[in-house]
Amino acid sequence: MESPRPLIQRILPVLPQQFWILWWGTLINRVGDFVVPFLSYYLTSQLLWSTQSAALALSLFGVGSFLAQFLAGFVTDQLGRKKVMVFSMFGSALFMVLVSEVKHFYLLMGVIVLLGFIMNTSRPGMKAAVADLVPPEARVRAYGMNYWAINLGAAIAPILAGLLADQNYRYLFYGDAVTSTVCGLLMLFFFRETLSRSQRTKGQKMRMPKDNLLYAYTFAGFLFGVLMMQGFGVLSLAMQQLGYSAAEFGKTIAINGLIIVLLGIPAQMVLPRFPRPTVMAVSALLMGGGLMLHILAHDLTGFMLAVVVWTLGELGMNTVASSVTADLAPAHLRGTYAGINGAAWGLAAMMAPAFGGWLLSSYGNVTLWTMCGVIGLVIAVMHLVLAKPLAKRMESISL
Repeated sequence: MESPRPLIQRILPVLPQQFWILWWGTLINRVGDFVVPFLSYYLTSQLLWSTQSAALALSLFGVGSFLAQFLAGFVTDQLGRKKVMVFSMFGSALFMVLVSEVKHFYLLMGVIVLLGFIMNTSRPGMKAAVADLVPPEARVRAYGMNYWAINLGAAIAPILAGLLADQNYRYLFYGDAVTSTVCGLLMLFFFRETLSRSQRTKGQKMRMPKDNLLYAYTFAGFLFGVLMMQGFGVLSLAMQQLGYSAAEFGKTIAINGLIIVLLGIPAQMVLPRFPRPTVMAVSALLMGGGLMLHILAHDLTGFMLAVVVWTLGELGMNTVASSVTADLAPAHLRGTYAGINGAAWGLAAMMAPAFGGWLLSSYGNVTLWTMCGVIGLVIAVMHLVLAKPLAKRMESISL
């Protein structure tokens, strides 16, 4: 009979203590992610903005997010991971409160852009810090654990946010500010800088790295992000056209978070046994194929089954992909590489709703989901083609 300790270690990977400080910070921050999911409700129901104005505000938040990840990647390689993360957490807390207090239309738009920027400056630093702390052979599990924490927090946050909003919408902003502050204090007092002084000196020049393999994987990530956004955004429009209510869409998309929380840790135990290009190729096929299954959905169960399939693709890709970017990066450019990759996902989040909405309104359901299947196939082929160059790069790094 196995002793309890090996079983626990098999479920929860043995990772450095500093990684777990990052992990807890991520979980705390995501559990308090109240404002962004409810921002449009706040703007329309409390400030009486039009739907178009609220949509513009969300787009501007996305612009801030995109710029943040691109620029913060360079900065975190110059100033260090810790400083950027602490700045992001305390700055986010301040701007959360400002959003709740500012009522002037144009001023609030500006504050929302800055909120999107400051909130997302921490992302490249966190990814780079994981790569600094964890050896290559354990990175799939480390990034998988971080991804699981994000989704666990995302499953809890809307429940708490709903309770707070029923009392007073301002509680959302102050609650989010409190969790951001707690995360910032955790980073400030317990997390040690992972970027060495010699690495910081190497990373002083702010320039795009000359690495075609990085850009190939970044483009594949961008395409995958476009597909994911169809599931989270455009699917609601497609279901609405077919007569499904918002509550029915909510039940359908809730399957996504449930699967990731339940299967996130088992996925980290199983997926590292397979070559990463194979996992990413299969994940792309599951994502594209799952979205195509929406064509065959004739009732709510059909839509839920389709969500199950593409969620498995999301789970596989997001468990593995960050470790590839981390392995490609020289130690002094890990923030830059993470920032470039993150900016591509931010760009996908900005462009995908317009792209999917245009296909849906102009050509209909079948064309939209068929195009998703085609893009999934293209991504899968890209990962299979990139497998050999990736293997060569890993061999050269290990020498």
